Amino acid sequence: MGDQMTEVEAQRLVHELQVHQHELEMQNEELRNIRAELEAMLDKYTDLYDFAPVGYFTLGRDGTIHAVNLTGACLLGIERSRLVGRRLGLSVSDESRKVFHDFLDLVFSGGNKEACEVGLLNGLRTPLFARIEAIASVSGAECRAAVIDITEQKLTESELQQTVESLGNEIAERKKIEKQLLQAQKMESIGLLAGGVAHEFNNMLTAIIGYGEDIRDSLPGDDEHLRGCIEQVLRGAGRAAELTGSLLAFSRKQENDPKPVQIDTVIANTIKLIRKVIGEDIELSFVLPCKKLIVMADSAQMEHVLLNLATNARDAMPDGGRLSISVRNVTVTEGAEKSYDLPAHGNYALISVADTGMGIEKELLSRLFEPFYTTKEVGKGTGLGLSIVYGIVKQHNGSVLVNSEPGKGTTFDIYLPLFYGPLAGEEDETSLPVAGGTETLLVVEDEEMVRVLMKQILEKAGYTVIVACDGQDAIAKFRERDDISLVLSDVVMPKKITGDILDDMRRFKPGIKVVFISGYSSDIMLKKGLKEEGTELITKPVKKYELLRKIREILDRG
Repeated sequence: MGDQMTEVEAQRLVHELQVHQHELEMQNEELRNIRAELEAMLDKYTDLYDFAPVGYFTLGRDGTIHAVNLTGACLLGIERSRLVGRRLGLSVSDESRKVFHDFLDLVFSGGNKEACEVGLLNGLRTPLFARIEAIASVSGAECRAAVIDITEQKLTESELQQTVESLGNEIAERKKIEKQLLQAQKMESIGLLAGGVAHEFNNMLTAIIGYGEDIRDSLPGDDEHLRGCIEQVLRGAGRAAELTGSLLAFSRKQENDPKPVQIDTVIANTIKLIRKVIGEDIELSFVLPCKKLIVMADSAQMEHVLLNLATNARDAMPDGGRLSISVRNVTVTEGAEKSYDLPAHGNYALISVADTGMGIEKELLSRLFEPFYTTKEVGKGTGLGLSIVYGIVKQHNGSVLVNSEPGKGTTFDIYLPLFYGPLAGEEDETSLPVAGGTETLLVVEDEEMVRVLMKQILEKAGYTVIVACDGQDAIAKFRERDDISLVLSDVVMPKKITGDILDDMRRFKPGIKVVFISGYSSDIMLKKGLKEEGTELITKPVKKYELLRKIREILDRG
């Protein structure tokens, strides 16, 4: 019983980590798009700031210029690079200097901030008359000042106030943009970290699954107890592999892997995880259809959708409540698809996730799926969970709609197109013949436990196996032998870039067949420039029979 509780607790911790990771991270391509948009907005702000008809200055307590726009530099007739670090008071006429410094003291002390009018001297020592309005920063370390040339024409108070308010709004917008850009950069870093962690886990899982399968296949047929134990180990490792695959899919925008699945089965498998997420004070109920509803979906990603929605429901019911999940078959008639935000009419599986929580105000519903937008308190959410849900559902050619009122709970409706065909079949691997051979293979792998496992599996299947621990070792051993039929290599290798290894081998032996194996997602092939004719990718963790079948398939090609 103790072991069982430990396993449940471990699953809960892993899945809570996964949910929180998904609330913190965005897919890299989306991050790049958001970052590009934010940088474009910053460029737009810079243009508005620099070419505004008013001189904008950021000043320290003693009048030192920390920043100035181009208009401000032109106003003083001094290059901007020479103005930064210089005191604005040096450009104020003698008779106006005391007025200027008294005005700054008032601004920083929080006193009367009415505009002051002073005489300024430009770079040619030509006098002009200027009006200054300043706003102190929250920290009190500096202030932002608008300087208007009123030598020939004086602005009215209302015009000046409007100009200053515009300056304040632009400063606030800039800070908002900078904050969002910083958040995007943080999430990009977290995504890369998650991908690296998943890669390391995949190496370990490859060894666990490989040796576990070897033990299972070596057990006597009558030892049901040990066979059952090994099957539980392999099942747990398989579940862990799904989690690492999900991390990679999110952190690197790995393409989803849709297969014909029974959606109620996916939900039933997720229910036990949802129970752990929502806690004991929330009543959970679910209604599944009697008729099988098959959809083309990535099961792991649909689990993420349900877990994200369950987490949101939990946060909306801090004092407890009810969470219900139901599935039914609906038909969207021709012409009505736009009302449901769907690409086409037809038959759909409708998944409804409803809670009895605090609800959402009507004016906020239209922004609910926006990245970075959140109704939660500061520090309790990043505004990414629902945008992730929206993105995943849209990738499945479906839609997600929300209905909510304050005090009356929230319902999320997910529409997924039905698939009319057989479910994805699963072959009994242990009953399949081992796809072996007698060719000579070169295994290039820097992780020792994976390298030893690969050698053991391939030699048992009849192959002659040469192993290399890094790029230089691989090239040296490849040149020593002229009978190597296939190279099985990790994508990321020490001491030499993998693309250079491949080029060197093909110069020595054109047409050599190569299978890359990696714990990263498939897009790393493109990033490393390895996606070309004659190369294949197997993602870790890889099962013994899958590896042998793939190698045999490639060797048997023309």
